[in-house]
Amino acid sequence: VTSNTDANTLDDYEEGTYVPTMTGSTSGSLSAASVNTLSYTKVGRLVTVTGKITVTADNSLNGTIRWTLPFTAAAQSQKEFDVAGTVMIRSGGTEIPNNQIFNIGGGGTNGYIMFLEDTGNSENVGHAQSDASFDVWFGYTYCAA
Repeated sequence: VTSNTDANTLDDYEEGTYVPTMTGSTSGSLSAASVNTLSYTKVGRLVTVTGKITVTADNSLNGTIRWTLPFTAAAQSQKEFDVAGTVMIRSGGTEIPNNQIFNIGGGGTNGYIMFLEDTGNSENVGHAQSDASFDVWFGYTYCAA
């Protein structure tokens, strides 16, 4: 619509797929041979991502596993755009207890997976919690810049 200039008019719709890059916060990366693509739908600034990734190789990963987003997250001043989305890791001997979430901070280009330890503390999933081969299911929505 080109004649409607109302500020609330939907100005963007896009859907597609992307292959996230998986890197360690310190160094290294993970690889996914064939099941490596996530889908997204972007309506205005709201982005929803779904799908499954099968990690097949650990390339000297070190630190927290970071997953790239299809769009940069919106910047914030009061944590109003922080997101905790749905994620599940399993297979390959990976044992991550309790609740897992996909966390995206405002202004970021990456997300990461957190879990709740038995002590009640949260921890980021990294090399110590993962194997060279595992599956990850994603379902999250966030606000793009």
